[in-house]
Amino acid sequence: MLARIAILLAAVAIAIAGVAVVFTASQPADYLQKDLVVDDAIYYLKTAQNFVAGHGYSLDGRHLTNGVQPLWAIVVCGLAFLTDDTTAVIRAMVLLSGGLWIAGGWLLFVLLRRLHATSGLLAMLVWLMAGFEVRWAL
Repeated sequence: MLARIAILLAAVAIAIAGVAVVFTASQPADYLQKDLVVDDAIYYLKTAQNFVAGHGYSLDGRHLTNGVQPLWAIVVCGLAFLTDDTTAVIRAMVLLSGGLWIAGGWLLFVLLRRLHATSGLLAMLVWLMAGFEVRWAL
């Protein structure tokens, strides 16, 4: 019985987190670009836009750069390739990173509930709340 309650609560928490991610991604462009997105996200976006435009992987379009997480850089380049609308790419980045954040919480729940239903649920809730806490701290 406890396991079923934990699964139900986990599903509710995942749904709430999903709504929060979609709500965040649907905010006005001005909010997304000035208040929500931190400098690292803009760095990835700008270098991806320059790469897609044929200027190489560069922040300023002249000097090549590195020091990024390659998988996320490839993903953002793919998003920048699909559209040149900066706001649309930021929205897609928010949705994708939020989806990965939620998936990480679900994975914690699935792996740790084998030990005990409440340990998996607690770990997932802490993971999901940490994402909100980071956003509120900015």
